[in-house]
Amino acid sequence: MAQRCSLCKEKVGLTFLQKPLGTWVRDRKGKQHLVCQACQRRYSAAELKEKL
Repeated sequence: MAQRCSLCKEKVGLTFLQKPLGTWVRDRKGKQHLVCQACQRRYSAAELKEKL
């Protein structure tokens, strides 16, 4: 299953153990969203929570 970034909607790559090359970020309600490495570099932690 191809997972996508919650912000930019691009496909997130997987490691050989089928784990995403990104991170899971919780929004204000506690729901988890996958964020790619490019968006992690582009936005601070506070901005990520704000956009989700």
